[in-house]
Amino acid sequence: MKKIFLVVAIAFMAVATANAQDASFGLRGGVNIASLNGDDAGDLDSKIGFHVGGFAQFALSDMVVLEPNVLFSLKGASAETEIFGTTVEESINLSYIDVPVLARIYVAEGFNVFVGPRLGLNLGGTYKAEADGESEEEDIEDLRTLTLGLNAGLGYELPSGLNITAGYDLGLSSIFEDVEGETADIKNGVIQVSVGYKFN
Repeated sequence: MKKIFLVVAIAFMAVATANAQDASFGLRGGVNIASLNGDDAGDLDSKIGFHVGGFAQFALSDMVVLEPNVLFSLKGASAETEIFGTTVEESINLSYIDVPVLARIYVAEGFNVFVGPRLGLNLGGTYKAEADGESEEEDIEDLRTLTLGLNAGLGYELPSGLNITAGYDLGLSSIFEDVEGETADIKNGVIQVSVGYKFN
């Protein structure tokens, strides 16, 4: 719990120099199309997850807005293999508290592009295998507590405060800790489509 509070605090420290009179707050949620990438990730398919949380916006100018987010996000990957004629469906399920701190640049009325770093706090992960109606699930060990990423994408905001964003969360660090001096090259990669509402 203390780690969660630390991550949330980092997000709001990023806006310490912003003008509080220009602050807006809102909620956001949407779909994750998650995958795992890297030299050691193997041949994995994407899996569907979700993200949900809140955001704050601080106007730095007429065109630029600083936007920290705090989101609960489900990521991972899936695979389907044939073993001795039996189809085995596998899934890797990872839970995070993500804190993207974005710069939104409004390029036209309502339209914006955004980019910024993302800090992720891992809450745990499981591996699940299903075959012939039976399933087994186990915890994934040696997951890295904090990961870094880069978020970028496009957004559109209506005058009512309703907004839509589509972007990509590129993992920059492995999801695994170093083990015996070696780190598996496996990183998160997530396409995110969100709907949000800003309380003006």
